[in-house]
Amino acid sequence: MPEPITTQLINDVWDTIKDAVTSGLDTAVPYAVPRPALDTVAIVSAEKIKATGGWQYLKHPDAPPHVRVETSGDAFDIMHHYELGYHDLHAPDTDAIKQWATAARQFELNVALRYYAEQADRVSYRTVGELYHADPDGWGQLRCVKFSPAIPEEWEKADLERTVKVDFMVEGIQALVYRIGGGPYVRRPADLSLSWTPLDHCKAELLLTEQLEFEKVGPKTIIGVRIDPSVSRAKEAPPSS
Repeated sequence: MPEPITTQLINDVWDTIKDAVTSGLDTAVPYAVPRPALDTVAIVSAEKIKATGGWQYLKHPDAPPHVRVETSGDAFDIMHHYELGYHDLHAPDTDAIKQWATAARQFELNVALRYYAEQADRVSYRTVGELYHADPDGWGQLRCVKFSPAIPEEWEKADLERTVKVDFMVEGIQALVYRIGGGPYVRRPADLSLSWTPLDHCKAELLLTEQLEFEKVGPKTIIGVRIDPSVSRAKEAPPSS
C-alpha cells in the first residue's frame, strides 16, 4: 500500500525543512548580543522536569497566535505550530520557516525573562556603581542581564561575572541580577524538537516543542534593578565577596 500523499510530499522536503529550522534556531537576531538563546542568559540544566500533571492553558503575553503554552506549577510546555499547504509541501518557503524557528528561540528566552522579572525583588540604586550592593541568595559571582533600549553604556563596566544585553522590556526594571551558583536556573531536558503532523486536504503542520521548568526563582534569588538618581539612599547590603 502506498504512503499517504502528505507523507510522500513531506518526506521529499524534510531535509530542506530541517536545515531551515536548524539555521533559524542558531541565527542571531538584529541586535546581535546575545543570540536569542536561553543558555546565553540563564543557567540551564538538562535535568528532567518534576511536573507530572495538572497542565493548564496559559495566555502568555509574549506568545504569538501560533504558539500554545501550558503550565503545571513552575513548568511550561511550549508548542509552536507552522502550517504547510499542499503547494508549500512541494516548495516550502525556507526563509519563512527559518524566521519561525528563530522566533521560537526568542520566545523561550522571553518566557524565562518575564518569569524571572515577575518573581524578582525590585530595588532602585542611584548609580550603576552600586550594583555590587545586590546580594541575592546563592554563591559565586553575580550575573547582570541588561534590558535594552535606553540603558547607559556604564552598565557594560559593572564588575559582574557577565553583563549581557537582551532586547526585552519589563516595566519598572532595567536589569536582573542573580548568582551563577545556587541561584535561579531552568530545567530543559531537551532543546526545541522538530516534528510534524498531517492535516486535512493534503496539508501538514510543523511543530517545535519543549518543556521548561524554573527552579529557585524568587525574590530571594533575583534582584530586579532600576537605576534612579533621585533615590535618596540605595538599599544597603554588604558587598559580595
